[in-house]
Amino acid sequence: RSCRWTRGAMEARLQSTQAAADAASSSDIAAAFNRRKAQVAQEHAEMMRIEQELKKQEDEFRKVNASLQKELETVSKQASAERARRQKMQADSAQDISKMEAEIARLHAAITARKEKLAKDLEESDQELAKLETKKEEVCNTQLNAMAVVERARAD
Repeated sequence: RSCRWTRGAMEARLQSTQAAADAASSSDIAAAFNRRKAQVAQEHAEMMRIEQELKKQEDEFRKVNASLQKELETVSKQASAERARRQKMQADSAQDISKMEAEIARLHAAITARKEKLAKDLEESDQELAKLETKKEEVCNTQLNAMAVVERARAD
């Protein structure tokens, strides 16, 4: 037996097969599209959650950083003030030490001059004492001689 399809039957069959294939393809595509759409929605939601978390962390970081920046500025100002105070102390001390050294040198010179004058005065005093001792001896001898003359005169 021979099977003969009419052209109309063949076209109808082809159209129905095509429609079935199109329907199957459309439902597969729609299902795949819906799955991908759901996946993209989940990814988007996850990205939004991460973005919010990052914004929250960034806000916390900014707060902490602002606090640390203020503290850094305060500490820097304190360090600068302390450096200036130290430099002033160092300069004042150097100036005071210089004045003290000059005063010490002046006092040393005065003490040296005083010692030299005292040594000279003591030397002159020793010389004067020696002269007076000699004179005292001479006067004593003269007195003894005078007494001896008086006694001889009385004895004669």
